[in-house]
Amino acid sequence: MQTFSHSQVSNTTYLFNSYAILKSKGDSLHHSDNYLNNINVNKVKQVFKQSKSQNILSQKIEPRFYERNDLLNSIVVLELILSFVLLSLVIVRSIKYLKIYIQSLYYDFIAEKTLSNISVPLKKTARILDFLLLISTSLLTYLFINTLMPVNKIVMLYSLIAAPLIVYFYRGWIWFFHKILGIVTADHNVASMLSFKNNLVFRLVGVFLLPVIFIAIYVRTEIQVYLVYLPFVILLILLLHRYIFFVRMFIKQRISILYFILYLCALELPIILGVIYSYRMF
Repeated sequence: MQTFSHSQVSNTTYLFNSYAILKSKGDSLHHSDNYLNNINVNKVKQVFKQSKSQNILSQKIEPRFYERNDLLNSIVVLELILSFVLLSLVIVRSIKYLKIYIQSLYYDFIAEKTLSNISVPLKKTARILDFLLLISTSLLTYLFINTLMPVNKIVMLYSLIAAPLIVYFYRGWIWFFHKILGIVTADHNVASMLSFKNNLVFRLVGVFLLPVIFIAIYVRTEIQVYLVYLPFVILLILLLHRYIFFVRMFIKQRISILYFILYLCALELPIILGVIYSYRMF
């Protein structure tokens, strides 16, 4: 039997121990890979999510106050609802008298007939149209300022109140001026017709402007900018129609052009003073 030397036995022992150490490391690495493969990925994601939320909650967050124009929006909505209720009331119950007013705007002989025989239903319809004019003026002011020149809500509220008051006092001036004109000229028929035509234009403004204003307020596209100017175009057409009637009336009565100019200056005196005051202020 062959015998081994001491050096050969030592080498064999060293190789066996090295093999055993490598095998044990390989087994541990294999078990580690199996453990990592068996970990639930959702749990890992959940851990990371929780860590992220905890970091966010640990930060100092300053509260921000959200400004709301509840009062302003409520006023606009109430005005829209009230105006459409009044317009529906006129269309359903007084459409006959509304047609008479519209025809009187374009035909002078119908205007003369209407003025000479104003009934109670015509007067009631006129009162509703007067109130509708004030609401339409407030809504038009809101549309113009909110779209073209945004201001704070306090200034907006003052504007919504001031605009109808200006129209109301201007119409009061028209009534007072024509009363004085009838007394001075001793021609009550001409003064009454001029006053009637003035009031007729203003009373129908609300009827023509209200649908356009409603669409322009709630349309949030590029078209809104153009719709803002459309009510002013309609208003300008009605005012030009009023001036054309004045010219026809003065020519029919054979009144001098000088008196016509004086009449227009006196009639538009509040507007002239308002423009001069605004120019000096701004």
